[in-house]
Amino acid sequence: MEAEDVLPHTGGSYQTSQGTSLCVPLLPSSPPVRELVQMLLSGVNIRQLPGKWAALQAHVPLLFDLFCADASLIPLPIALHELLKDMWAVSQQPFIHSSLNHQCDSVPSKPRAYFPSLPLLHCRGRYGADKSPPDSSCEKTFRGHPFLLPGIFTIFCEHGICYGFELMESCESANIPFSIFNTRFTKAPSVVIYDFACNLHAYCLNRDPIFFQETRFLVDRFHWKNHKACPSSYHLSSYPSLSHLNSQVNEQANAGLKKIKGQVSYMSEDHFLSHCELYLYNKNHHLRKSLLGNH
Repeated sequence: MEAEDVLPHTGGSYQTSQGTSLCVPLLPSSPPVRELVQMLLSGVNIRQLPGKWAALQAHVPLLFDLFCADASLIPLPIALHELLKDMWAVSQQPFIHSSLNHQCDSVPSKPRAYFPSLPLLHCRGRYGADKSPPDSSCEKTFRGHPFLLPGIFTIFCEHGICYGFELMESCESANIPFSIFNTRFTKAPSVVIYDFACNLHAYCLNRDPIFFQETRFLVDRFHWKNHKACPSSYHLSSYPSLSHLNSQVNEQANAGLKKIKGQVSYMSEDHFLSHCELYLYNKNHHLRKSLLGNH
């Protein structure tokens, strides 16, 4: 699942607006991760167990790289044992005493979005974290147009099919992908690849942790260079088991969208949305034919 934003727009009545935890690599809802952590804390030398050693590389590459760099760290020395124990405890805290938090059933009558196969299931709801100002240790830089809205936020599958889009009000707002997943998906994706995944991860866990407890948030290979203070566990390339994924699906698809940028940027909102719908429908149609071998 990939997310991106393109196509600046005047937006009609809208107005434009202008040190991450070490626990990130640990996904407590993952059975393989739980087993690996328990084995390490129990003093098991998983280096001697090929299957578990391979699982560590696939699910917790940060620890795998650490143990490869220093073989003496298995079994765990006391200091590292206590650190891993604390990391594991902290990684589980967002999910303790939490529950699915879909607080209301009503849906907006006219959302500024188009998701033909993902209808709205309920409204976004309200969260305590919404009252707090954004807080991120990431130092990713942004670019934006001085008076146009940032554009549309698109969601793609790994094959390049666009699920739909939503009109953005501000640059890189984590609220948009959070709201799309939270209100349109019955189950959160297992992997989300997004150029600001570090911020989205924290945003989701601070609002609906149970819904996203099995989701791994990763930064695509191309945009990783923009992240100055994020751990490598957010980098897609750190996970050999995901090496088959084309993390540039969005960039490749959006290169086509940018061709109509000059046509749609100053349209009325309704015309802007209609043109984007038609363009993406046509792209999906031809891509589906290609994937199915023109049958």
